[in-house]
Amino acid sequence: MRETVGVVLLEENPWFRELMLEVLPEYGVTVLAAERDGARALEAVERFSAPVLLYTVRLADLRCRGLYRILTALPANTVPAAVILGDTFTPGGPFLPTGCRRLGKDGGAAGIAGAVRQAAGERKRYLDALAGALSPEESASSLLETLGFTGTLAGERYLLEALPIAARRGMSAKAVYVTLAEKNGVLPGSVERDIRYAVRERWGGAPLYARRALFEDGWERPPANFKLMTRLGRALAGDFDKMPETV
Repeated sequence: MRETVGVVLLEENPWFRELMLEVLPEYGVTVLAAERDGARALEAVERFSAPVLLYTVRLADLRCRGLYRILTALPANTVPAAVILGDTFTPGGPFLPTGCRRLGKDGGAAGIAGAVRQAAGERKRYLDALAGALSPEESASSLLETLGFTGTLAGERYLLEALPIAARRGMSAKAVYVTLAEKNGVLPGSVERDIRYAVRERWGGAPLYARRALFEDGWERPPANFKLMTRLGRALAGDFDKMPETV
């Protein structure tokens, strides 16, 4: 029997709320709360520790400012994955939440449930990696993929190589760059610049739950290279929540 995923639904249409309450459980998704008000949806996400928020785009809120307010108001470790539902969507804008799955209602209950289950699975794997519940290799892959690092940039490949090095206590930024430079036949400065470019390019596209879980404060700006490597390295070493912040 497959595991059921819990979701909070924010939707203005009462008919659609009732429909989702009735049919989503057939596809392994339980609607923990179906609300029409953002404040009540926020309370429900926190009360149920819902892994996913299913948010319908409103005509008066095409840039999803309401969703952004919910995701940024929650404690860092309770931010859900978000699935944006609706056929009308305006890209861009300073308040547009990134890293959210988006689909139209015409995909039907099966499509909606599939998106919810996939979003919940990605979030769970990421949080498991941060908690040290996966192998170092699985953790490195999950953490970087969720944060949007695809491996197509030189700096992304350096990051993957850097995490096991950064997991060793007492390693300095210079030592990491020198080690990677020697391995790849380049200069340490080139490694530093390539990683910095990759972080700057990818950070803004990562889901809010991933950025906030990694950096409760200062999650909006791309982090410094060594701070990111240290945080991710701690997860690989299984001591993400045990070591004091030093960088």
